[in-house]
Amino acid sequence: MATTVAPAPAQVTSAKPHEEIAPSKYRSKRGGGGIFSRVSLADIVATLIYSLLGLAVALFGYKVYDWITPFDLRKELEIDQNTSLGIVAGSIILGLCIIIAASIMSP
Repeated sequence: MATTVAPAPAQVTSAKPHEEIAPSKYRSKRGGGGIFSRVSLADIVATLIYSLLGLAVALFGYKVYDWITPFDLRKELEIDQNTSLGIVAGSIILGLCIIIAASIMSP
């Protein structure tokens, strides 16, 4: 009965195997190739500005909703613990945020 032996796997000869996988356009100029190698400071600042703008518009929308309702929204939510009003108010805020995000992300 003859036994067969599987051939040995090929040896990697490169000392830096990541260079074979990642093209040079994705590597940072400083030698690293991390997740933040393509993120610039301008992108971070723009993201922060758009986030603050979106929060401000959502807060303004909530205040408009509070203004047009015939009852005190804060009293109903905090003191009377009106769960159904909380669900409606949360849904309105979520809907506003989806609309704001879509308008900010559009070209």
